[in-house]
Amino acid sequence: MVEVNFRKLHSSLMPKIKQDVFGPSSQIFVGSQNYPNLAIGPLVSIDEVPLTGAELYDLDYLSIIERSASLVRGKRTTYVSQRIEEKMKEVSLSEASVDVEMHLKKPPILGLNFSQITSPLGASGQIEKYNLAGNPKIPKKVDSILDENLKSAEAIAELAHHGLSNYYLMSMLSIGVLGKQENRKLVPTRWSITATDDTLGKQMMVELRDYSDINEILLFENTFLHNRYHILLLPGRWEFENFESWQSPPLAVNDSCMLTACKGSDCKISSVNSQSQEWNVSEEYERHEGRSDYAKEQVGGYYASRYSVLEYLTHVRKQARVVIFREIDDEYNIPVGVWQVREGVKHAFDSPPLKFNSREEVYSYLSTKLKVPVKKYQQLSRVLRQTRLLDF
Repeated sequence: MVEVNFRKLHSSLMPKIKQDVFGPSSQIFVGSQNYPNLAIGPLVSIDEVPLTGAELYDLDYLSIIERSASLVRGKRTTYVSQRIEEKMKEVSLSEASVDVEMHLKKPPILGLNFSQITSPLGASGQIEKYNLAGNPKIPKKVDSILDENLKSAEAIAELAHHGLSNYYLMSMLSIGVLGKQENRKLVPTRWSITATDDTLGKQMMVELRDYSDINEILLFENTFLHNRYHILLLPGRWEFENFESWQSPPLAVNDSCMLTACKGSDCKISSVNSQSQEWNVSEEYERHEGRSDYAKEQVGGYYASRYSVLEYLTHVRKQARVVIFREIDDEYNIPVGVWQVREGVKHAFDSPPLKFNSREEVYSYLSTKLKVPVKKYQQLSRVLRQTRLLDF
């Protein structure tokens, strides 16, 4: 189990957190509270160069939390349809982090804000002055796209085809620079993350449906931050089913929570031990034709998982019936954002798959790996209950 000694973390960071903030920034964070009046501003690192989710994959759990705590969030209240100021726009569109100078109205107070969707947030404060101390590097393709007045989905598709990462595209969508000029609005960061995964996923599915099916049963596996992923690919036309299972849900399963500086005795953030031996299992499913309703049981985790699976299938130019088993151990007691799901599933495809001759064979293997009985998944599943001639 990971325990964060918040008092120790607070003591190490507070001498560095001052009213005048200087450091590299690569993201403009748009809050979701008080919509349509949104708190918007840069995340400025007072320690090291900020990393994307893809880059955080190489770090351990505690290091990820500590790096997130070293980001100071500047805030200005902005109406949702108001244009983002040019300096913030340049930071968000830059391919590399940009040094910024930020003067806050008051010294920021260190806190940690955890969410299932966004990365943890550290200290924050209202911005009084904000300037760039470095030169942003904006891709030429981005400048040309912004002038073309395309719909958001069209712009995202073209920029993704040009090689820009989904993390970059999430940031673009959030700061309100995509879409028809008359319709452009700020998008809260937590919404833009899921919207980008969903948009890119739908675009990949269009091409995927024309690919040939896989002709064997494959299983990919990965464990990341105490999340265990087993990704089962079955012959057949594209379908997608995602299971999420846990005994003790992480902090902030349904929302974010605020943990302010501790006073008195040491404060340690750790999971609450569950007395129940029962696993909670949620299931979301998508037919070959796609889905029109929101995956409210799993929210961003569903779209992040689906994105990474589609990315792999597009790479190998195949389609399949896909079932993901995500089992969340008690040690994952502090959520660090939905990026860990996207990267956890993505890196499962780094290693060659296990191959099986029959469903019975793969079920037998999974029964030794999964903590939830395979029969329980079979009872809940809309894919595993199906039978095809090729299954025999």
